[in-house]
Amino acid sequence: MKHQTLMLFALVVALPLGSLRSSEHITKAFVVDLKLPDGLGRLIVSEQPTLISVQVPVASRPPLPSGSKEEPLAPDVSKLGVQVWLLRADGTVISQQRGGGSLVGIGGQGMNWFLGFPFAKVPLSEISGIVLRKAGKLYCHELPVGHASVTPHY
Repeated sequence: MKHQTLMLFALVVALPLGSLRSSEHITKAFVVDLKLPDGLGRLIVSEQPTLISVQVPVASRPPLPSGSKEEPLAPDVSKLGVQVWLLRADGTVISQQRGGGSLVGIGGQGMNWFLGFPFAKVPLSEISGIVLRKAGKLYCHELPVGHASVTPHY
């Protein structure tokens, strides 16, 4: 439960400027587990007032020892080559806003890093699949019919 709450917090914090930053404005959301070898494959897809947001976890670090003055360094995501595509059933791609992902770090019990990808606003029911490119490999997930009515995972 703590991890899901942290992921929702990352989702809200990583929204582009101009978007509302309150979880009460998230109308629908779901988690897609791509089961990546690094264990960081739980993507969060959410409908925001002005866009669709996809949060991709890229790194997770354990808490630093008590009293440590070490600063957790952000991961070098340029080496990962992360790209995300949202697909419609007719084979077209939902356009991505602002081209790339923005890195957000969330701390507390350790440090978790996410890349946020904003997409054009469409009903979640139009999204039939997600493709992720990470570290040179492609991963995909077909969404089940009626996925937009899934209870949000917070």
